[in-house]
Amino acid sequence: MNVSLSNNQEKYIASQIEAGDYQNASELMRDALRMEIEKGWEAPVSGRSVQDIIKAKTQ
Repeated sequence: MNVSLSNNQEKYIASQIEAGDYQNASELMRDALRMEIEKGWEAPVSGRSVQDIIKAKTQ
């Protein structure tokens, strides 16, 4: 899989690797995805239906 990043995102990733927080960009991206998935699991349940969400996005 390929992911395109902005220059700012690339600089941020490079700084995290340089600081020793991560060994490479893949490690950082996996960690970021895990954290965002965890946020979703811990978030309150929405009362909206899929149709409600789609309708709100298309208006």
